[in-house]
Amino acid sequence: MKLTYIISAIVFTSIIVQNVQAIGWAIVPEIASLAVPILKAIHDNVKHMGNSHATYLEFINDSNGGLQIEVSEVDNYDWDGKSRPDRTFNRVVIPRYKSVKRRQEINAKSRSAMSTMKFRFRGKPAFSMRIDQWAALSDKVHEKEFKLENGWIARMKAGINKNTLQYRFRKG
Repeated sequence: MKLTYIISAIVFTSIIVQNVQAIGWAIVPEIASLAVPILKAIHDNVKHMGNSHATYLEFINDSNGGLQIEVSEVDNYDWDGKSRPDRTFNRVVIPRYKSVKRRQEINAKSRSAMSTMKFRFRGKPAFSMRIDQWAALSDKVHEKEFKLENGWIARMKAGINKNTLQYRFRKG
């Protein structure tokens, strides 16, 4: 059904453009503005087609000690197969000044792919955060820096290569 809708929207948009060009008109802004939401809807629906999307999650540790990860609150529906955070990152230690990057296979039918990550530094709780792996599929690279507990700072970069979500951690 979705595929039929998408194909119909593409054909409709194509017919409008061809007809306007055939009679020698330039595409006026009003017609162009009608096509933009249609094309955006098509693009958004394509992301939810198929079975799954291969994405990557990367953590970079810019501190002078290892960070150990504990993963919880993972919904089975959000993931496809064994490439999911509770299986690829749970109990993993990110060595000092190093990174760890793992594949995360998200369910194309889900609307989010959430998990909770708790990080320990030198055996003590350092910070925790909720992560939505769908952010990895951003068409543009988005960056944001934010404060975490116990003086930690994270710099998030989403949409790297249109499939990677990256977090860089440092002590503030």
